[in-house]
Amino acid sequence: MGRAGAAVSAQTATIIAIALTVEVLFLGLSVALQLISSGASQLLAAAITAGLSLVVAVGAILGTLVLGGAGDAVLSLVLAFAAAALLWLVVEELLVEAHETPERTWTAAMFFVGFLALFCLESIG
Repeated sequence: MGRAGAAVSAQTATIIAIALTVEVLFLGLSVALQLISSGASQLLAAAITAGLSLVVAVGAILGTLVLGGAGDAVLSLVLAFAAAALLWLVVEELLVEAHETPERTWTAAMFFVGFLALFCLESIG
């Protein structure tokens, strides 16, 4: 993703890296809280979250090694697959779970605050 963003500009690659870092941070916090609420110790939750973070880092390194010399067609194919996988995840998993809990005004407000923050980061760049 960084190389594809860097093909457009270095600022776009930086914004993508920041956005992914924030996303993985909140994903890790969600996993740790879910583990703790299901009865796991804080140490075990921290260890599992750290392990999952290492999996992300190893995946990034492997992706760089495998796709480092790939052409534009291969990168486009990989990015298209990743986008389709994320869309499927959102539609099949997250939207179903979102409708299982009652809707709150602050939840919608935080969604738009996050969207505006990323939009402003892109506008600044």
